[in-house]
Amino acid sequence: MGKRKIYWVFLLFICLASVWFAAPKEASAKTGRGPCGSNASWKYDTKTKQLDLFGHGVVKKAVHIKKRMNLKRKDFYVEKLVIHEGITSVENHIFKNVRFWGEISLPHSFRKIPAGMFRDLDLIKRLFIPENVSVVEEPAFWRCHLLREVSVSQRNRHYCSVDGALYTKDMSKLVYYPQAKESAFYNIPDSVDEIAPLAFAENSYLKRVKIPAGLQELGGGAFYGCISLESVNISELYKLIRIKDFQSDFSFSYGRMAATVGQRNEGGEPGYNGALNEGGYWNSSTEKYGSLGTFAYTHLSSFSMPDSLQYIASETFRGSAIEKFTIGRNFIGGINFGREFAQNSVNLYYLDLRRLSLSSGNKKYILEGNILYTKDKKILCQAVSDKRYRKDTLVIKKKTRKIARGAFRNISIYKNIVVEGDLDRIAVSAFAYSKIQSFRVKGAVREVGMGAFMWSRVQRWEYGGGLTRVPANTFAYSDLKRFDFHSEVERIGNEAFIGVDLMEVSGTDSVKKLGHDVFGECNFLAELEFVNLESAGIDVCDIHTKLIVPETAAVSFPFNGHESKLRDWIAGRIIFIPSGETAGKCQEAASLFLLGLSYAPFMLQMCLQL
Repeated sequence: MGKRKIYWVFLLFICLASVWFAAPKEASAKTGRGPCGSNASWKYDTKTKQLDLFGHGVVKKAVHIKKRMNLKRKDFYVEKLVIHEGITSVENHIFKNVRFWGEISLPHSFRKIPAGMFRDLDLIKRLFIPENVSVVEEPAFWRCHLLREVSVSQRNRHYCSVDGALYTKDMSKLVYYPQAKESAFYNIPDSVDEIAPLAFAENSYLKRVKIPAGLQELGGGAFYGCISLESVNISELYKLIRIKDFQSDFSFSYGRMAATVGQRNEGGEPGYNGALNEGGYWNSSTEKYGSLGTFAYTHLSSFSMPDSLQYIASETFRGSAIEKFTIGRNFIGGINFGREFAQNSVNLYYLDLRRLSLSSGNKKYILEGNILYTKDKKILCQAVSDKRYRKDTLVIKKKTRKIARGAFRNISIYKNIVVEGDLDRIAVSAFAYSKIQSFRVKGAVREVGMGAFMWSRVQRWEYGGGLTRVPANTFAYSDLKRFDFHSEVERIGNEAFIGVDLMEVSGTDSVKKLGHDVFGECNFLAELEFVNLESAGIDVCDIHTKLIVPETAAVSFPFNGHESKLRDWIAGRIIFIPSGETAGKCQEAASLFLLGLSYAPFMLQMCLQL
């Protein structure tokens, strides 16, 4: 046999050996078994990718693999899930180790589909609900992206299916419309007076939906994330009183529902990221995993309230394309003011509104040109980017005491704002990203919200005093040139003036606490003195301003414990004013030194004579 043939035979042997050693690893453990509670067990076949659940009653314990069933992975890759007779339900999150793609078979004994059952089985395409299921918790099918059809046994006395959508048996409630159903238009039957929470959520095919005029209950988040939705006949409804957000403590950990927590400064003040309402943070006392608006992230371009509507929840329109908005006759809910994630106060400031209308007879609000006020004019709620009202200066009368959350956000039709009286509050993001160049309050300003003027074009900001605190990011990256603290401000929050080309700051003698990086990237401020400062957070990487602070001030750095490495850098940028005792000693030494200098000529003369 020649060398060439030997080479090819050897190469073939190597290839066969690789296939031999790679292939049988899974065959070594074709079946796995284990308990999932005192009354149930599971079995999994690695060859057929089928997972079976056996037992009776409710399965309460998670299906969990204690050791790997092959060398490549430790999770179940399930193509078919079979729940056998005797099992009546499963609790949430029992399929933690399941990576599912396929078919589900429910037994006749099954009675309840819990809200979290399909969280880890979200790739099902079709589902059959047997006759004994009497409870489908809401929202049971959230994030089932591939589900095209739900069918129900004709003998089921509680639910039925029409064109793949799930209804209660009497057709009074639409429970679920499949996310992967590809119709562009859907006409909800006239018998329906209630739509379940998240019923249509994240269906990307629907463009138009016709709702029965007699609908009484529209579930929170019903059309959330329907990105193609352009038209809903909401204005025709005559019984709908409230539009809710979907809020739940069920910990969906998906996308926009994930909670974000801002950094806190030394006083416990939350940081501001500009993304969410009221400072962009989640208050620990009211922490929520999700607040999904009913028409959030849709393609609706206009919205007209029905006259029956009284309240709309805060996140209802977040991320939508609405430019025209009409407030109904009986609407009494808040607009851009109220509690965080409130069900009775809607936020409009994140919309790019170009037209705003108010139905005649509304007793809560008044519309003057493009500015919406409460009826008593105490709160300025919303300014609209209606070019018909473009002018250099807007004058806000003395009656107005509050400017609501985001009221002038992104507004570009005014250059100057003049407030004739006092302001009790300028709320969060009130002028953020606006093109306003001058803001003048003839009276006092008592409170300013986080991020109120961040990324705005404001250069001139004047007020008659009253502030005791400047919160986080208030003027961050704005065009502000000068600011007067009026010797009243005691606390300045994190990054309050970061990125601002300030040229002059006055009235700082009252300041006791500075957050982190308050004047970071302020390149034109040569020196700032805080004679009564008690604590400060300094980011040495961004500070360009020489800070003069008391020796007793507690100054913290992001690299605490490593100040020695930064000593050369810090030197000359932070100057400590000596304390009273040290200052006395310095003064005494200076006096002695001067006394010595005064006697120097006399001593020199004596030495020369000698």
